[in-house]
Amino acid sequence: AAAAAVAAARPRGSASAITAALLRLTHTIPKVRRASVEFLAAAAAPFGATVHESRGSRASGPSDEHTRDAEACWSQALEATALRLEDDEEKVRSATVAALVLL
Repeated sequence: AAAAAVAAARPRGSASAITAALLRLTHTIPKVRRASVEFLAAAAAPFGATVHESRGSRASGPSDEHTRDAEACWSQALEATALRLEDDEEKVRSATVAALVLL
């Protein structure tokens, strides 16, 4: 529910939400890690869309500050999310696969 609220409230993404989610990805409680993965994907997915759009419309390098920021946020989220594929808990790994599809 929180992930959907972030996606609705921040349709262009949220760097601060990404930072908050990153801090919880290694939490000791699996439910918190799973929720963090979902939250991270919701906060970072719009940045991924920006990156994909900009790559389709240019030949090299990010063209503006917004695109560079989007690429940095999306890359950080993607890398951190991928690391959860090795989580001990199956529910966290499943949430991670779903998050990677969204990203």
